[in-house]
Amino acid sequence: MVILAGYLTGYAPPVDIAEEHHGMITQAQFDKAKAFRPGMVNLDHLVSACNATGFPWFLALAILEKESMGRNVYGHDVGGALAGFNSDVTESNYEVFRWLVDVKKMKSNGVGPMQLTYTGFLVGPVSIASKGLKPWLAADTIMYAVRDVLLPQFVVSRRTLADQQAFTATARAYNTGSTTAAGTDPYAVDALAKAKVWATTVGTTDTLIKWDVTA
Repeated sequence: MVILAGYLTGYAPPVDIAEEHHGMITQAQFDKAKAFRPGMVNLDHLVSACNATGFPWFLALAILEKESMGRNVYGHDVGGALAGFNSDVTESNYEVFRWLVDVKKMKSNGVGPMQLTYTGFLVGPVSIASKGLKPWLAADTIMYAVRDVLLPQFVVSRRTLADQQAFTATARAYNTGSTTAAGTDPYAVDALAKAKVWATTVGTTDTLIKWDVTA
């Protein structure tokens, strides 16, 4: 595994996150994550995205675990394009997916390890492709999800909410596009529970965000 030595070239994380980016994710933290969830894959790409952006790794792990266990696959949204397609995401089958969603106006569906679903993430002026990233590559979809979706929402939410509430709001927004009633949303509540477990398991030395995991 190659752990990035610093932020992405040309990218600066928001000030309030950069100030709390305490250090790089260590090999020991990576090994603990692999041992705790042996079935999770693409953790090296998640490490790179978090080290590059300053997004807390234990929070990203919670979302990755919930979405796909890191597998580079299509989702199972009812009526969604390529729902349940029995293959990893590739450049060729992603072209079919994009045609179904963009041209045929079929319902979108989760793509990749972080299960990017919102059509705007996949097609259009702020899409993953608009950032110079390839939607069929696990590393690129993870980077986009962390840098361009999770991190901005978390930064905004933390301006008015305590950290744990900010994360539940971020998780709900990631899943539904709305932060309303995040404290009772099943997805957000479960994401918070998983984040607490991950904080205990891998530690939080990469960030100055410290949680009372019993709260």
